[in-house]
Amino acid sequence: MVQIGNTGGLTVRAGELVSLDFGYLVRVGLRCADDSRIRDTLKVVDGELRYDSPVGPLYYRCQHDGYGNTADGGPYLGQGIGRPWPLLAGERAHLALLCGESPDPYIGARLHSSGPGGLFPEQVWDAAPTRSFQPGKPAGSAMPLVWAHAEYLKLLWAREHGQPYESLLAVRERYLEGGSPSQIRFWRTDSISFELPARLPLWIEDTRPFTLSFGFGAAAVWEGAQEREAQAGVFGLWRVEFPAQELSGHSALNFTRRYDDGWEGRDHRVKLGD
Repeated sequence: MVQIGNTGGLTVRAGELVSLDFGYLVRVGLRCADDSRIRDTLKVVDGELRYDSPVGPLYYRCQHDGYGNTADGGPYLGQGIGRPWPLLAGERAHLALLCGESPDPYIGARLHSSGPGGLFPEQVWDAAPTRSFQPGKPAGSAMPLVWAHAEYLKLLWAREHGQPYESLLAVRERYLEGGSPSQIRFWRTDSISFELPARLPLWIEDTRPFTLSFGFGAAAVWEGAQEREAQAGVFGLWRVEFPAQELSGHSALNFTRRYDDGWEGRDHRVKLGD
């Protein structure tokens, strides 16, 4: 569980929060834009964070965000309502561009959400019009947000050159053109892998010691059910390793974990590549 700042102490499961931060993995060359994990996460972001304003698509930072002015537009005094950021429409535009789509709807939204003189605000209004604020226009936050202007220039550069400004040839050659970005796939509660490509090992990790109860096959009754103790790894993590050879020939790995205080109470399944 994590506590969301500026919301009066609201706590949610970390794995239930999404943001556009993952887009930087693509922009710096660590992941391909057509990676299924990138595309699947993008669908979640578009479903959870997109705001179709009168000026075009804009995006919230994350669900339950409490950083912004109050419901009636009053000043932020430590707790408020998180509103859409034109800056994030730019980050979404980068992903559109790298997925072979047009970034222009997002660029247009950014331009039309600006204030006097073309200055980009930190946040825009997303509620009914008031005397002070209009939907899709500055909401009384910081303006100009210089960070947003810098990101806008990088976006225009990317549209002109067909690649991100931050992308480095050495990184792309190692992680994208050289093959898989990792020779190991990791499964963690906050980073679940539902499918494992063929010929890759799998490490199941957690922040505390556990016993893994596992078996193979797509049936409800696991084939060859057995247990394996997690071993201490790096960064304070505990893990159970499955070499690629052990997974080969099986359709799925099913497992659950037992801790000192009992079972976790749910089963997991990773589909194994052919």
